[in-house]
Amino acid sequence: MSSPVDRTYSFGHWLIDCQRRELRYNNVAVPIGSRAFEILEKLVGSAGLLVTKDDLIGSVWSGLTVEDNTLQVHISAVRKALGEDRNLLKTVSGRGYTLAGTWRSGHLDHPAAAPVTIPADALFSSNCRVSARLSSVARIV
Repeated sequence: MSSPVDRTYSFGHWLIDCQRRELRYNNVAVPIGSRAFEILEKLVGSAGLLVTKDDLIGSVWSGLTVEDNTLQVHISAVRKALGEDRNLLKTVSGRGYTLAGTWRSGHLDHPAAAPVTIPADALFSSNCRVSARLSSVARIV
């Protein structure tokens, strides 16, 4: 059986490869910092559910004292990496964040296995539009 680190998530042209710690668009790696990637990984692994600020800080900066503005800097980095699809990362004011979209989950060692569909919160996914182009992502990052 695969470990969670072998998991991949895909949505539209996006792929999150947890083993390689890569965010890819149209199969091209998009630059993203380590903490920003961990935030993205936590959000996509939460299957569209709200992840509180405290949960993110506890997961990404385990055991460290981190202020909200540090989290904000890395949330901005995730949005920058997503480029025109930055609206996939939703802020729930005063509470936390969620990742919109129907992300498909799989494991690297079973690429032919049927992926699991992870629907995002319907409120957010209805406002989501996948329209990013590689050139705009590269220009933004």
